[in-house]
Amino acid sequence: MSTGRIAIAAGLGLVGPWVCACGLDSSGVGHASGTLGTATAPAASTGEDSTGDAEASTTAEPITTTTATSATTATSATGEDTSSTGDVTDTADLTTGPPPDPCLDNPPITLMLDAAAATLVPPMTFDTLLDGTGYFYSETANEGAASFEIDLPCGGEFMIWADVYDGEPGPVDIEIIDGDPADAIRIEIGGIATDWLYGCQTPGIDLWSRQALSVNANACITNDRVVLPLVKGAHTLTVTALEAGAHSDGLTPGDVAAVARVFITNVQDVMP
Repeated sequence: MSTGRIAIAAGLGLVGPWVCACGLDSSGVGHASGTLGTATAPAASTGEDSTGDAEASTTAEPITTTTATSATTATSATGEDTSSTGDVTDTADLTTGPPPDPCLDNPPITLMLDAAAATLVPPMTFDTLLDGTGYFYSETANEGAASFEIDLPCGGEFMIWADVYDGEPGPVDIEIIDGDPADAIRIEIGGIATDWLYGCQTPGIDLWSRQALSVNANACITNDRVVLPLVKGAHTLTVTALEAGAHSDGLTPGDVAAVARVFITNVQDVMP
């Protein structure tokens, strides 16, 4: 801020200091703030000798000033340098390069896709059990689909898990046949489609279980988990029923291959 003082003789007295507060905006051009007030101009001298005695008129015409409306006028009046923005720290010298890649250390990623969020193509249908479990299913083999739009924050090797229903847990059948096949669905993502006989992986008494997408050699003789190389960004994950079945409302979905949730994760060999 620059301060100028103008002492104006009026009789034998002095009119107080005149202060202009000027600042600089981010472009280096100054700006004025506040009202500059009213100053009194000195009267014309009628004569003064060497001893300092003077006769002065006590009348003066007032000079009215107003708030500056021109930044250029304000800075030139105070002597400010409009080409300078003052002391500025050059942050460019502090830059050490681009930010580190957040995917460099392969951070753990797990996405849960609920059946209620799927986009369905009939005859794929959504329903809810009495206990509140939501799921999708199709009573017609190879018809209908459920799809999810996902966005992977990093690329890498991913596995698919799903909460699936099997009315007869355990590998009752050793292959997909008409009548009573092992429960099966197809999962496709990133241009890779896998026919999955998840009924080959559901021994025990639990009708619902969480299983990993696997290749079963079209028969329940292998259980090789599928690892999918996926790039960062948008993908569509699609589920299709490979078998027919009869749906039943209530406590269970019936004989259909039902799916409640799908998981996609880059955490290997750990159930999400």
